[in-house]
Amino acid sequence: MTEDVWTVGRLLTWTTDWLAGKGSDSPRLDAEVLLAHVRGCPRIALYTAFDDVVDEAGRTRFRGLVKRRGEGEPVAYLVGSREFFSLALAVSPA
Repeated sequence: MTEDVWTVGRLLTWTTDWLAGKGSDSPRLDAEVLLAHVRGCPRIALYTAFDDVVDEAGRTRFRGLVKRRGEGEPVAYLVGSREFFSLALAVSPA
């Protein structure tokens, strides 16, 4: 595997460290929720996809969300929903 290959696992590891450095209280959870949103899958599905390569379009979209999260924007605003007792509630800044 070359250094240029960004798998699900590599993205999660790098993003978790970066968000921790930005002061996130839950950097791993934030990274997982954002990547699952970009991939259009449940968060749990990421655990069986660690070796899957994320394409350039997915990485670009993910990068934009991660940057906004690092600037303090809530994850719920970024993905448009928040789970509450297994219910997905729509969320917006409004």
